[in-house]
Amino acid sequence: MRSLRADLDRPAIDAFLSAADAVMNSNTLLLKARSDAPLNDQNAAATLGSFLEDPLFLEMMLAADRIRGWYNLQEHVPETGGFAAGGTGSLVRGSGALTLDRLDAAGFADRLVWMLCDSSSPYRRHLGRERAKGLVEAFMREVLDPGSRPVTGDGARSDWSRTGWSFVSVRPDFLCSTGYHTGEPPEDPAYFDGGDSDTASLFYRDDVFYLLLTNGSP
Repeated sequence: MRSLRADLDRPAIDAFLSAADAVMNSNTLLLKARSDAPLNDQNAAATLGSFLEDPLFLEMMLAADRIRGWYNLQEHVPETGGFAAGGTGSLVRGSGALTLDRLDAAGFADRLVWMLCDSSSPYRRHLGRERAKGLVEAFMREVLDPGSRPVTGDGARSDWSRTGWSFVSVRPDFLCSTGYHTGEPPEDPAYFDGGDSDTASLFYRDDVFYLLLTNGSP
């Protein structure tokens, strides 16, 4: 596998991630990678599992954490002036099975709108639905690449079902948790918080895939 991080430096991507940060009080991260083989319904879980076990996953998480300005998953090393993974354990929990639920394209778009309009928002920063739909539309146009720009479907909403991309929701229990919402002892390092704002979305076409992660606590 190899990182495609450079593809993510796009204004529309940053606008959506920043909006999710503000609404959900989330440290929203988006990873993009190329797998060794095409993904499909039968191997998506196994491919994601292999990615999580690969050192590349932690490298990409740390890079995304720095680039988005969070520095929650690493600590400064005075001797080198750089940063290293924080905590004493693994960010990824054991070898439990991943739970994936298939979404259609419209369901995935609705999931993104939910993040901006209806998710838990500790500081009451929900966006208006039209503004949220605009951010989601621009985000999806950018991440699904220029070659897959679809015809317009319902009103101003694009018909993403014709692009060849597949979308799944992944149960957010595969990364360590702060335990903020559950009262469980915090793990270190940790990403998820144990609340409704924890989400993981995998979407893929051929051998390219994205992993979109959110968390959230006051």
